[in-house]
Amino acid sequence: MQIGIGTPLPLIGNLPSQGQGGGGITFTYVDQDYCSNASDPSPTVVPAGGTFSELDGNSGLVINATTGVIDISASTSNASYTAKYTAPDGKSANFPINISTYPAVTITGNSSVCEGTATTLTVASGYSYQWYKDSVLISGATSNTYNPDVNTVGSSVYYVIATNTFSGITCTDQSANFTFTVNAAPSVTISTVPGATICTGDSVTLTANPTGGSGVYTYQWSDASGAPIPGITTNQTLTVSPNSDKTYNVVVTSNGCDSATVSQAITVSSAPTAIDSIDNDYALEFDGQSYVSAGNPTQLQITSNLTVSSWFKILNNSGNRVIVARDAVSTNFRNWSLYVVSGSGKVKALLRNNTNIGWNSVESSLAYDDGKWHHAAFVYTPSTSLILYVDGVAVDTETTSITPSIYNATADLTIGAYSQNQGGYTSDMWTGDIDEVAVWNSSLSACDVAGIYNATTTVNGQPKSANLLDANTTIPAPVYWNRMGD
Repeated sequence: MQIGIGTPLPLIGNLPSQGQGGGGITFTYVDQDYCSNASDPSPTVVPAGGTFSELDGNSGLVINATTGVIDISASTSNASYTAKYTAPDGKSANFPINISTYPAVTITGNSSVCEGTATTLTVASGYSYQWYKDSVLISGATSNTYNPDVNTVGSSVYYVIATNTFSGITCTDQSANFTFTVNAAPSVTISTVPGATICTGDSVTLTANPTGGSGVYTYQWSDASGAPIPGITTNQTLTVSPNSDKTYNVVVTSNGCDSATVSQAITVSSAPTAIDSIDNDYALEFDGQSYVSAGNPTQLQITSNLTVSSWFKILNNSGNRVIVARDAVSTNFRNWSLYVVSGSGKVKALLRNNTNIGWNSVESSLAYDDGKWHHAAFVYTPSTSLILYVDGVAVDTETTSITPSIYNATADLTIGAYSQNQGGYTSDMWTGDIDEVAVWNSSLSACDVAGIYNATTTVNGQPKSANLLDANTTIPAPVYWNRMGD
């Protein structure tokens, strides 16, 4: 049999076609590719009134047999299907449907951590990813997990874009913004009053001085082994009376973040430092018109730890009376001074900082204008404390944040007056006796000060003073010692 051009082929059965079916069937959807979050499509069919199914009976495609509406979200995604329409006359047509999974992603993880505490942000796995921080792409961050920066204090906003591709269909989702906060961990130092060296039986108060962090500070003290100290250990201060050398630790917490553990060793001396005394036949008597200048040698230009000691006897306290002072270069800017307060007989030490705009002071509560010899000393430890001792006992302490560099004046150290040597200005001149003025470029312990006082007696009304250069003593040698006439 020959078939000529233009001779139609006979129709054998119902041959299914795509979209446009044989016998005038029209069967289409608006698109053949969908992400799994797409709206459910309805078909266009001619003639109407037929039924709908999946060609191969694949139940993964959820299609309404009457309306042909495809439930995209209920259908199995990352799959290809063939939708089939069967017209009332039994003829049919097909339409391909591809559904790609929509990668809906939500960031989970800690929304805040302490500075330096590693953490991980996570989204569902199985897709391609790109992380962003504060709307800037993070190079190389293409996993479903990301370890955010935990070393920069503050808040940042992260989001991730996830992509899924199936059969050429690309579906993309951007997560909601995730605010991630790094809280500052506090730091802490420990100050000790009266000092890190005490005598047996004495108490020492340790104070935790926190900085940084945010919110309310809480405290936890422990011993060297880490065991909590018996008693109240959650206060900012801890007062103890150790019988031997001990080390104490503190951790400060702020907004859930812990500081590093900071330790403070306390040295316990069995007794005030033993020290020989020397015969002391003379002292200087001041009449309110004279003073002694020690000049400005290099060793007195002390810019850190400082101790000043002197014996004194008050004969007139009608005005401020200077025992010893380190002057400054301009009027009223005294560097440091040890003096008796006008009209009160009380001893006071004053220390000005290195910018001349602040000071710390300590003052006795008792008067010492009884015409007898007394010993006074003050001890300055940079950024820690200023302590005043009278007759070997600490009588006042001030915790100081003063800049750890005493104002480096170029004027003289004077005994018996405050003297502005550039221009000859003098004031607060002493009336009475002064003896054994000494200056250290270190912070003497309470035992050291007690040792100086206890080694001294009076002979013929004069102090028989401690030998500050005794080779057997543990007290550091002073950088300046004026025996006042001996």
